[in-house]
Amino acid sequence: MVATPRAAALRQPLERAMNDIFSLMSSTSEFEPATSQRVFRLAMSDAMTAEGLPLIMQAVRRKAPNVQLLVETGGPVQSCRLLLEDKADIALGVFPSVPKGLESDELYRDQLVCIADRSNSYLKNGRLSFKSFLAAPHVTVSPSSDSGIQVDDILRSMGFDRHIVASVPHYLAIPPLIAGTDLVAHSRRKLVDVFRSSKRLQIMPVPVPFPVPDLIFAQVWHSKHKDDGAQIWLRDVIRQALKS
Repeated sequence: MVATPRAAALRQPLERAMNDIFSLMSSTSEFEPATSQRVFRLAMSDAMTAEGLPLIMQAVRRKAPNVQLLVETGGPVQSCRLLLEDKADIALGVFPSVPKGLESDELYRDQLVCIADRSNSYLKNGRLSFKSFLAAPHVTVSPSSDSGIQVDDILRSMGFDRHIVASVPHYLAIPPLIAGTDLVAHSRRKLVDVFRSSKRLQIMPVPVPFPVPDLIFAQVWHSKHKDDGAQIWLRDVIRQALKS
């Protein structure tokens, strides 16, 4: 059966109305994680599915075995859009800015690092000079991937460019590509530690002539759901699971 144009036009408004009703009911009733069959929708980057999601899942399974988590991957812009459209309950990641109508909570901080194979000829005493950093062949995350990390923007504003030879859609792909090659890249310390190949990698500060700030990882949600008992519970579970 194919929906009529009128029915198709009403679909999203009806979904938003039902979500609002469900949120109101949830905020006025106590959430019981041990018996709840609530479905939570999370938005996060591909890297977060490897780095943070396992810890969140373990905590949820211990406390609420009947709860379901539906995960959609995306960068900060897309994740915030899903929240504003009521297509996600909580978004996780690095958010350079949070749109009006959303609230956030810092979870932890990570360091941006430079990685290379330990046998990379550009390394001197386990480090790269800025000159070698620019000359070496790099793997990078595609500018269109909405990663929330803008090292290349800063370099270009100073008149420098990395020698990019490969572009991948997300940070998960980078560490396995570096091992056994002459490539270098930047990644996150916590993420690099997830990969077995990290034992072959030299991890070092990013050799650039400006301070590299910590990456602030946060959870973000819609302001209208701030008093939703179920969301409050999940935000606390996420906070506790990722606090280390």
